[in-house]
Amino acid sequence: QQVTLQKWGQKRQFLVLSKMTEEKMSLVALLPTGNKLMSLDYDGKTLQQQSLPGMELPVQDIMAIIQFSIWPEISVAKHYRLADGWVAELNASQRKLRTGSEQWLNVRYTAKEMQVKHLLDNYQVNIKTLEKKGL
Repeated sequence: QQVTLQKWGQKRQFLVLSKMTEEKMSLVALLPTGNKLMSLDYDGKTLQQQSLPGMELPVQDIMAIIQFSIWPEISVAKHYRLADGWVAELNASQRKLRTGSEQWLNVRYTAKEMQVKHLLDNYQVNIKTLEKKGL
């Protein structure tokens, strides 16, 4: 996927390669130069991360956003429960997450793109799925 992050009027782009199975999620983010920005592995219990030196990233937030955005509805309902203070609104074209009156996330889907707005931290991430092409 091609990822564009917009915060404080600045845009940053990078590529993300991911592999997700029932047992594990692995993700690698590459800068346009091809250098590895970060990698993470999550097996449901342990989150391991590697980043460029001096580049501290909110990996737990990134994982939570990915999970909320792409998990099946049944998994979202299981982990973002009203009893824990979460209100999750889910349909085919968007997902919203809030606690009480505080809006956290708004995720919109189109055929080839996902747009995530993190309303508390005031940033937006656009994720465009690139087409596979033979060599």
